[in-house]
Amino acid sequence: MNLLNSSTSLFSEEYVSIFTWVQSDIIILVYSFSGFGNYNLTLESSFLVQDDSYEDNDTSETASLITADEYSGIIWLDIDYYNISILKNERITIEFVSSNHLEISCVIFDSNMKVLNSSEGYPNSNYLNVLSTKNQFFIIRFASNNGLGAYNFTISIEEINSEISPFPTPSNDSGSTSSSKNAKEENFWSIVLISSIAIGLSAAGTVVFILMFKNFRKKRT
Repeated sequence: MNLLNSSTSLFSEEYVSIFTWVQSDIIILVYSFSGFGNYNLTLESSFLVQDDSYEDNDTSETASLITADEYSGIIWLDIDYYNISILKNERITIEFVSSNHLEISCVIFDSNMKVLNSSEGYPNSNYLNVLSTKNQFFIIRFASNNGLGAYNFTISIEEINSEISPFPTPSNDSGSTSSSKNAKEENFWSIVLISSIAIGLSAAGTVVFILMFKNFRKKRT
Protein backbone atom coordinates (compact mmCIF):
# COMPACT_ATOMS: atom_id res chain seq x y z
CA MET A 1 0.00 0.00 0.00
CA ASN A 2 1.21 3.50 -0.88
CA LEU A 3 0.25 6.46 1.30
CA LEU A 4 -1.66 8.97 -0.83
CA ASN A 5 -2.43 11.65 1.77
CA SER A 6 -2.96 12.07 5.50
CA SER A 7 -4.09 14.59 8.08
CA THR A 8 -3.09 14.65 11.73
CA SER A 9 -3.86 17.45 14.17
CA LEU A 10 -5.46 18.24 17.53
CA PHE A 11 -8.63 19.66 15.98
CA SER A 12 -11.97 17.87 16.04
CA GLU A 13 -12.31 18.03 12.24
CA GLU A 14 -9.95 16.64 9.63
CA TYR A 15 -9.97 16.91 5.86
CA VAL A 16 -8.07 14.76 3.37
CA SER A 17 -8.24 14.84 -0.42
CA ILE A 18 -6.55 12.94 -3.22
CA PHE A 19 -6.54 13.07 -6.99
CA THR A 20 -6.26 10.16 -9.38
CA TRP A 21 -6.00 10.00 -13.15
CA VAL A 22 -7.50 6.50 -13.36
CA GLN A 23 -10.28 4.60 -11.61
CA SER A 24 -8.94 2.88 -8.50
CA ASP A 25 -9.88 1.53 -5.06
CA ILE A 26 -8.67 3.28 -1.92
CA ILE A 27 -8.44 2.28 1.74
CA ILE A 28 -9.29 4.85 4.43
CA LEU A 29 -7.82 4.47 7.93
CA VAL A 30 -9.37 6.44 10.81
CA TYR A 31 -7.90 6.27 14.31
CA SER A 32 -7.85 8.22 17.56
CA PHE A 33 -4.97 9.31 19.76
CA SER A 34 -6.86 8.52 22.95
CA GLY A 35 -10.27 7.53 24.28
CA PHE A 36 -13.37 6.09 22.67
CA GLY A 37 -16.44 7.58 21.02
CA ASN A 38 -18.37 8.13 17.81
CA TYR A 39 -17.36 10.02 14.69
CA ASN A 40 -18.91 11.02 11.37
CA LEU A 41 -17.31 10.31 8.01
CA THR A 42 -18.31 12.17 4.84
CA LEU A 43 -17.08 11.15 1.39
CA GLU A 44 -17.30 13.52 -1.56
CA SER A 45 -16.06 13.11 -5.10
CA SER A 46 -15.95 15.50 -8.02
CA PHE A 47 -14.98 15.06 -11.63
CA LEU A 48 -12.53 17.61 -13.00
CA VAL A 49 -13.13 17.76 -16.73
CA GLN A 50 -10.00 19.75 -17.59
CA ASP A 51 -7.35 21.99 -16.15
CA ASP A 52 -7.58 25.79 -16.41
CA SER A 53 -6.49 27.75 -19.48
CA TYR A 54 -3.22 28.95 -17.88
CA GLU A 55 -1.61 25.51 -18.04
CA ASP A 56 1.03 24.36 -18.55
CA ASN A 57 2.51 26.76 -16.00
CA ASP A 58 4.08 24.20 -13.67
CA THR A 59 7.56 25.79 -13.64
CA SER A 60 8.98 29.31 -13.47
CA GLU A 61 10.24 28.92 -17.05
CA THR A 62 6.70 28.20 -18.30
CA ALA A 63 4.95 30.82 -16.14
CA SER A 64 1.80 32.31 -17.68
CA LEU A 65 1.92 36.04 -18.39
CA ILE A 66 -0.85 37.93 -16.58
CA THR A 67 -1.78 41.52 -15.69
CA ALA A 68 -3.51 43.27 -12.79
CA ASP A 69 -7.01 41.75 -12.74
CA GLU A 70 -9.35 39.31 -10.98
CA TYR A 71 -8.89 35.58 -11.62
CA SER A 72 -11.48 33.07 -10.44
CA GLY A 73 -12.10 29.34 -10.71
CA ILE A 74 -8.41 28.47 -11.17
CA ILE A 75 -7.96 24.70 -10.92
CA TRP A 76 -5.15 23.56 -8.66
CA LEU A 77 -3.82 20.15 -9.60
CA ASP A 78 -0.16 21.09 -9.30
CA ILE A 79 2.05 24.14 -8.68
CA ASP A 80 1.06 27.19 -10.73
CA TYR A 81 3.45 29.95 -11.82
CA TYR A 82 2.54 33.36 -13.22
CA ASN A 83 4.64 36.17 -14.67
CA ILE A 84 3.74 39.86 -14.35
CA SER A 85 5.49 43.09 -15.40
CA ILE A 86 5.87 45.86 -12.83
CA LEU A 87 7.53 49.28 -12.98
CA LYS A 88 9.75 51.14 -10.54
CA ASN A 89 7.91 52.57 -7.51
CA GLU A 90 4.86 50.39 -8.19
CA ARG A 91 3.42 48.20 -5.45
CA ILE A 92 1.76 44.91 -6.31
CA THR A 93 -0.91 43.49 -4.00
CA ILE A 94 -2.19 39.92 -4.25
CA GLU A 95 -5.32 38.71 -2.45
CA PHE A 96 -6.21 35.03 -2.76
CA VAL A 97 -8.75 32.57 -1.42
CA SER A 98 -9.28 28.85 -1.99
CA SER A 99 -12.34 26.62 -2.02
CA ASN A 100 -13.08 22.96 -1.32
CA HIS A 101 -11.03 22.95 1.90
CA LEU A 102 -7.89 23.74 -0.11
CA GLU A 103 -5.17 25.62 1.78
CA ILE A 104 -3.34 27.63 -0.86
CA SER A 105 -0.06 29.49 -0.35
CA CYS A 106 1.50 32.24 -2.45
CA VAL A 107 5.11 33.33 -3.00
CA ILE A 108 6.37 36.38 -4.93
CA PHE A 109 9.82 36.11 -6.55
CA ASP A 110 11.92 38.53 -8.56
CA SER A 111 13.22 37.50 -11.98
CA ASN A 112 16.20 35.74 -10.32
CA MET A 113 13.83 33.63 -8.17
CA LYS A 114 14.72 35.51 -4.99
CA VAL A 115 11.83 35.41 -2.51
CA LEU A 116 10.37 38.89 -1.99
CA ASN A 117 7.34 37.90 0.10
CA SER A 118 5.65 34.65 1.05
CA SER A 119 2.59 33.32 2.85
CA GLU A 120 4.13 29.87 3.36
CA GLY A 121 4.03 28.94 7.02
CA TYR A 122 1.04 31.25 7.60
CA PRO A 123 -2.05 29.15 6.78
CA ASN A 124 -4.49 31.97 7.56
CA SER A 125 -2.69 34.51 5.37
CA ASN A 126 -4.37 35.48 2.09
CA TYR A 127 -2.68 38.81 1.36
CA LEU A 128 0.77 39.77 0.03
CA ASN A 129 2.33 42.95 -1.33
CA VAL A 130 5.75 44.04 -2.61
CA LEU A 131 7.13 47.44 -3.65
CA SER A 132 9.28 47.32 -6.78
CA THR A 133 12.51 49.35 -6.83
CA LYS A 134 13.03 49.00 -10.60
CA ASN A 135 11.33 47.97 -13.83
CA GLN A 136 11.19 44.18 -13.77
CA PHE A 137 9.14 40.99 -13.93
CA PHE A 138 7.75 39.33 -10.81
CA ILE A 139 7.08 35.59 -10.67
CA ILE A 140 4.10 34.46 -8.60
CA ARG A 141 3.70 30.89 -7.36
CA PHE A 142 0.61 29.23 -5.91
CA ALA A 143 0.92 25.86 -4.19
CA SER A 144 -0.84 23.62 -1.69
CA ASN A 145 0.14 20.69 0.50
CA ASN A 146 -3.31 19.32 1.31
CA GLY A 147 -5.21 18.19 -1.71
CA LEU A 148 -6.77 19.60 -4.83
CA GLY A 149 -9.42 22.15 -5.64
CA ALA A 150 -9.97 25.65 -6.99
CA TYR A 151 -8.79 29.09 -5.95
CA ASN A 152 -9.35 32.75 -6.81
CA PHE A 153 -6.91 35.64 -6.70
CA THR A 154 -6.91 39.36 -7.40
CA ILE A 155 -3.87 41.40 -8.43
CA SER A 156 -3.80 45.18 -8.09
CA ILE A 157 -0.92 47.55 -8.87
CA GLU A 158 -0.58 51.12 -7.63
CA GLU A 159 2.13 53.73 -8.11
CA ILE A 160 3.90 54.92 -4.98
CA ASN A 161 5.45 58.41 -5.17
CA SER A 162 8.74 58.29 -3.27
CA GLU A 163 9.90 61.82 -4.09
CA ILE A 164 9.87 64.26 -1.16
CA SER A 165 9.60 67.99 -1.92
CA PRO A 166 11.98 70.23 0.06
CA PHE A 167 10.52 72.62 2.60
CA PRO A 168 10.21 76.20 1.24
CA THR A 169 12.49 78.82 2.79
CA PRO A 170 10.44 81.58 4.48
CA SER A 171 11.03 85.04 3.03
CA ASN A 172 11.88 88.05 5.23
CA ASP A 173 11.92 91.37 3.37
CA SER A 174 13.44 93.37 6.23
CA GLY A 175 16.08 90.75 6.84
CA SER A 176 16.88 90.58 3.14
CA THR A 177 17.20 94.38 2.93
CA SER A 178 19.44 94.46 5.99
CA SER A 179 21.60 91.63 4.68
CA SER A 180 21.89 93.36 1.30
CA LYS A 181 22.85 96.63 2.98
CA ASN A 182 25.50 94.92 5.11
CA ALA A 183 26.87 93.16 2.06
CA LYS A 184 27.14 96.47 0.17
CA GLU A 185 28.93 98.10 3.12
CA GLU A 186 31.37 95.20 3.36
CA ASN A 187 32.07 95.44 -0.37
CA PHE A 188 32.60 99.21 -0.09
CA TRP A 189 35.13 98.94 2.75
CA SER A 190 36.86 96.11 0.93
CA ILE A 191 37.26 98.36 -2.11
CA VAL A 192 38.51 101.22 0.08
CA LEU A 193 40.99 98.92 1.81
CA ILE A 194 42.29 97.52 -1.47
CA SER A 195 42.56 101.02 -2.94
CA SER A 196 44.45 102.23 0.13
CA ILE A 197 46.91 99.39 -0.15
CA ALA A 198 47.35 100.07 -3.84
CA ILE A 199 47.94 103.78 -3.23
CA GLY A 200 50.32 103.03 -0.38
CA LEU A 201 52.32 100.70 -2.56
CA SER A 202 52.40 103.27 -5.33
CA ALA A 203 53.56 105.98 -2.92
CA ALA A 204 56.18 103.71 -1.46
CA GLY A 205 57.35 102.87 -4.94
CA THR A 206 57.50 106.56 -5.75
CA VAL A 207 59.56 107.34 -2.65
CA VAL A 208 61.95 104.53 -3.36
CA PHE A 209 62.26 105.65 -6.94
CA ILE A 210 62.97 109.26 -5.92
CA LEU A 211 65.52 108.22 -3.34
CA MET A 212 67.21 105.95 -5.78
CA PHE A 213 67.13 108.68 -8.41
CA LYS A 214 68.64 111.22 -5.97
CA ASN A 215 71.31 108.76 -4.94
CA PHE A 216 72.06 108.14 -8.59
CA ARG A 217 72.44 111.88 -9.23
CA LYS A 218 74.73 112.29 -6.22
CA LYS A 219 77.00 109.59 -7.49
CA ARG A 220 77.27 111.25 -10.90
CA THR A 221 78.06 114.64 -9.37
